[in-house]
Amino acid sequence: MRHRRPAFAIVDLLIIVVILAILAAIAIPQFARQKEKRAAKAVRDDLTALGRAEASYFDQHKQYTTDKRALGFAESPGAVVRIDSASARQWTATAIGRATADTCVATIDTTTAAMRVSCRGATPR
Repeated sequence: MRHRRPAFAIVDLLIIVVILAILAAIAIPQFARQKEKRAAKAVRDDLTALGRAEASYFDQHKQYTTDKRALGFAESPGAVVRIDSASARQWTATAIGRATADTCVATIDTTTAAMRVSCRGATPR
C-alpha cells in the first residue's frame, strides 16, 4: 500500500502565513496615511468653500459674517469649522480635522482680496 504525501506541509503553510504578514505590515500603514491625507484635504477644501461663500456674502452685504447658516455653508463630516471673527474688512476661520492632527486657519482681507490658508499638523500636502 502506498503512503500519500499531504498537499501542503506545515512548513509550506507557515511560509505563506509569514509572507502574508509581511505584506500586511507594509500595506496597513500606507492605508492609514492615505486616510489621514484625505481628511486633511477635506479640512482645506472646507476652508476654501467657506472662503467662496464669504466672498459671495461680502458682495451682497459689504461685510463678512460669522453665521454659517447665512452663508449656506455645511462642513464636511471630517472637519469642524469655526468662523472666529468677521467684520466689514476681514474674516478668520479655523478648521480642525476629526481624523487628522491638522489644524488650518484661513484669513481674507478686503484690501488684498486674497485668501490665505495655513495648516499645521502631521499630514503632508
